[in-house]
Amino acid sequence: SKKGKLEVVPEKAKIPEGVMIKIPNYTRTQENDDLYCLSAGVRDLAGNQAEVELWYSLNRFGSVYTLDPDTKQLAGYGGDYYTTKGKQLVVTETNVDDLIFHEIVCNWNGNLRTLVKDKDYTVTESGNSYSWKQYRYVIHADNFEKEGHYIVTLCSKDRANNLSDNQSKKKTISFAVDASAPDVVFSGIEQGGRYRMNEKEIFIDIQDNLALKEVEILLDDQKMTYDKKMLQDLEGKILVTAKGKNDWQSIQLTAKDMAGNLICCGVASWIGFQSFINICVATGLMPNTGVPLPFVS
Repeated sequence: SKKGKLEVVPEKAKIPEGVMIKIPNYTRTQENDDLYCLSAGVRDLAGNQAEVELWYSLNRFGSVYTLDPDTKQLAGYGGDYYTTKGKQLVVTETNVDDLIFHEIVCNWNGNLRTLVKDKDYTVTESGNSYSWKQYRYVIHADNFEKEGHYIVTLCSKDRANNLSDNQSKKKTISFAVDASAPDVVFSGIEQGGRYRMNEKEIFIDIQDNLALKEVEILLDDQKMTYDKKMLQDLEGKILVTAKGKNDWQSIQLTAKDMAGNLICCGVASWIGFQSFINICVATGLMPNTGVPLPFVS
């Protein structure tokens, strides 16, 4: 076998035609799945002798799947998961026997599609009768052009009738494509607005088509940071209170999603104390009560 020469203690029994030799069964472990060469020699009382070799496979666990480094980094267990564009996936399936059937299914947001060989992916076979067989699948990036969540499943059946798939072998291939930056909406304040009040509540709604990673808000010199969990708990809705300063104030926001898309935006407005308004009225800078105030909400 690939592990080297194995010494076995066969069971022997006499039969009318000679001797029957029975090789004991192998322990049912995945490590024992392999190609084996059985060599036997015999010699009769007259000194005649013969030798024979028999190649056979022991296959009780089916295929093993290996993700190439880039595929594992994106879509494997503990990988990045999020990407801004679809990427090529490369998977190698190894089996002690030939495959008699294989299929690749792509799940996009719950919609299933069976990929077409030589159109959606290519497969390269290697190995021979005396070695393990390998099937290298290259799944094209254009299968993953749409934004959303993807799960890719490879399934096969080998000559020993084992059914295998990468999910059951703990080689899940799942990832998400997100090419859009988060959306931000400010409510309760306008660019260039003037507000006569001691404080102003500002509502900010930040949404992403998949998942937000972090948000940073800078209200003049006050910095507020929200991580992924905080944003999930708030459902992306944040309330900020700006205190009146009788001066222009700016609120700047930076939002990043899990794929790394970034948006930066901000609003500048005048928020003043009531006392400031009274001074303006007394000095004639603003009209008296009962006369509509220009630029004031």
